[in-house]
Amino acid sequence: MKKTKSRLLHPKSRRKILSDLRRLAKQGKFKGKKIVVFGAVYYLDELREMLNSLGMDIGFIVDNNPAKIGQLGLGIEIRSVSSLADMMNKDAVAVIIASGYYLAMSQSLKKIGLVLNRDFFIVGNDSGFNFVGDFVRNTSYMVSAYAFYKKIARQCGGAPMRLIHMPCLGDVYIASMYLPAAEGAANAYESGCVLIVTRNTCKRVGELFGYREIKVVTEKQAAKLQAVMSFLRGGVNIKNMLYHGTSLENISQTPFYGKERPLVNFADYIAIGAYNLTGRPKPVLPEFSNRAETLDALFTQNGLVKGKTVLISPYSSHFAASITDEVWQDIIARLKEKGYTVATNCGGENEAALPGTAPLFIEIRDAAAFLESAGYFIGIRSGFCDVVSGAKCTKVVIYEKGLSVCDVNFFGFRAMGIADDVIEIVSDGRDMKAFADRVLANF
Repeated sequence: MKKTKSRLLHPKSRRKILSDLRRLAKQGKFKGKKIVVFGAVYYLDELREMLNSLGMDIGFIVDNNPAKIGQLGLGIEIRSVSSLADMMNKDAVAVIIASGYYLAMSQSLKKIGLVLNRDFFIVGNDSGFNFVGDFVRNTSYMVSAYAFYKKIARQCGGAPMRLIHMPCLGDVYIASMYLPAAEGAANAYESGCVLIVTRNTCKRVGELFGYREIKVVTEKQAAKLQAVMSFLRGGVNIKNMLYHGTSLENISQTPFYGKERPLVNFADYIAIGAYNLTGRPKPVLPEFSNRAETLDALFTQNGLVKGKTVLISPYSSHFAASITDEVWQDIIARLKEKGYTVATNCGGENEAALPGTAPLFIEIRDAAAFLESAGYFIGIRSGFCDVVSGAKCTKVVIYEKGLSVCDVNFFGFRAMGIADDVIEIVSDGRDMKAFADRVLANF
């Protein structure tokens, strides 16, 4: 079964990290050492793939956050930074830092005696700086970026533009729910905004909300628009729907903040952090189609039974879940024993159907209606789960412990107050039989 690749790292960052890792490996810096990654970073799966391509794997993760210690990130143990000091031979460890917080992380390691470029290595961050060269390159880039912004602005005819630079269905869905309140409108159509996204699937989510116009640009073009917004600040007719408002620190002044830890979730992040709204208003929900003939054809052609079909969505563009093929096959076999027909939601060319299931390519506009006819859904936390969160059916959504992009407290539907009928199950990657039992207890 093919798994989708993480798409969270910018291609330039990915190339720089891989180049640094390859250089260090060639210099023998990792030879005979256990590879340790500092931080349960959101692109952990992609970093692991890079290391695997060089013949290495991650031994364990270290993190400064005490809440993560003892948990798993993609099935990899997370330990405290101080645990490195207890290792008798520090030369046997190579700690990799691939994070923008590399200065603070470096200090943590130096305090316990680890040495830069001997025991720990910073990858993906340029240590050199050429003022003249960088100035020329940046100036040239900004001229090009502003020209692209002006081109898009002309095409939009003066309408306010709203950018979602991340190619994520869930970002478009949640941001669109609160856009009308931010614009003082009843719905996305009446807001008069033009939505700018970086993927056709994101466009189709936007269509559910009724934007007047939706434009699809490349991720590089979206980066140019971000650069213009950052450089000119309020002097342009475009906002980033994910970041254009107050900082997240301002959320601490709201009732959603706890004394010991911020009780902030993704809905707060958008409504309060990005849109600068006071609290979270009632969200505007999308309008799904109900194309009866299309839905009937999906059931008939794939031998599926209405009211007794489970649609499994095992993929996410954010990460590759640590649920093995064997676990899925166990769940599928037991579902069939209970009399269910089973299908896989195949959203892309790398998303193959799970063995023994019907491959379904469901249009986003039909997803909720299909599930209400099917009756049952099991999905790894992804943007597709956002899209179908309002469907009236049994919905089981799976999260992974220790993985920030799949945190039930941040992205959970109950935490966000979006859907209270979603059955949310957190996998710790350990006892997978018990995990499968918890999933199947709902069928």
